Amino acid sequence: MTMPAAPLTKAAESLLNSLVREGQALQWRGGSWHRMGQRPGMGRPLHRSQQVLVTRLRDAGQLKDHGDGLLRPTGQQVLPSFMASESPLSRLAVATKDDGSAYFDGAQLLAGERLRQDFEQAHLAPRVTASYAPVEGQGSRHAQMSDNAIENLNDNAIAARNRVHAAMSVVGPELASILYHVCCLVAGLEMAERQLTLPRRSGKAVLGLALARLARHYGLKPPLAHAGPAKIGHWAVPDYRPKFTMPEPHPL
Repeated sequence: MTMPAAPLTKAAESLLNSLVREGQALQWRGGSWHRMGQRPGMGRPLHRSQQVLVTRLRDAGQLKDHGDGLLRPTGQQVLPSFMASESPLSRLAVATKDDGSAYFDGAQLLAGERLRQDFEQAHLAPRVTASYAPVEGQGSRHAQMSDNAIENLNDNAIAARNRVHAAMSVVGPELASILYHVCCLVAGLEMAERQLTLPRRSGKAVLGLALARLARHYGLKPPLAHAGPAKIGHWAVPDYRPKFTMPEPHPL
């Protein structure tokens, strides 16, 4: 017999209502839960008294992971969420075209953030400093101090690494490079243009193509479809057929 779930406390209801009202999500980072929102500047950690409430809300079915590693209120629309301003995508979210429309849509931004989170969870970021932390247990420190430590990865990190490789493979090498620099290494567009020897001010266009293809891979955009060769009749323009005028009959 299944026991009924315990009613939520006022503190838990208050946290849940604030997440719904602000359209925020929660991310586990650095040993605590952080708020994430659609506006740059978000990413503050929850108060210590609220950390335990997240587990209670999740167990009660009020918070759900939609596959991107973030907890959102059940039934809330999945929108791109940003961790403060550490990701260039959070700054690009406010970029607009000459006509005032957004340069990147929500699906593109959400796809870029999902790739970045998988990259971080996969522990693929290059190490720039040596680790002098003591080793637990017996054995050599070589595995800890080197980047060749895949045997020490947990299942979640291995799964995230496979997702990153699959996404980059689908996008293709021509567009994967800018995703790697901007989404994974959190480099600015100008720096990415210099490192990839792209023409100046072309980074947004190239990144837009890469994010659109990435969004289709994640199912955030509908896949491209065409009728196929069997449905192609000709490549001519609509008025390609010549017109002939019959001469009038000659009077007898």
